Amino acid sequence: MSLNDTSRANRIHIGIFGLKAYDLIIHCGACIFNRRLVMSRIAAACRAGVLMINYGIFLAKMNGILDRITLQKRVEKT
Repeated sequence: MSLNDTSRANRIHIGIFGLKAYDLIIHCGACIFNRRLVMSRIAAACRAGVLMINYGIFLAKMNGILDRITLQKRVEKT
């Protein structure tokens, strides 16, 4: 990810403090971003050793909704 891929305010903040200054990144669903930008942000967080979570998942966990969700088991195609 290059500095040109981020907003000016984020460039200044991340440029001064770096991602390693954070313990957790709470990221939006990225509905207006392309896959390349999102994957580059995930890669940058991984390189910095910073955990990253989706905003919707975070809110569901904080409100006790996530614990009540039952995931469907994956069915193998034969």
